[in-house]
Amino acid sequence: MRIVRIEAYYPAKLGYHLSYIPRYQQRKGHTVAVISSDRLWPAGKGYKTML
Repeated sequence: MRIVRIEAYYPAKLGYHLSYIPRYQQRKGHTVAVISSDRLWPAGKGYKTML
């Protein structure tokens, strides 16, 4: 099965479900693509702490 995941923001260096789930799906034999941004939006108080 081909799977496309669309995420608003993908923190590549952090180990959230955004990276675990695609890896698990690939191990199960699926073709997985993740489409995301490297920009946080909207930039507010809580978002600055993640950078």
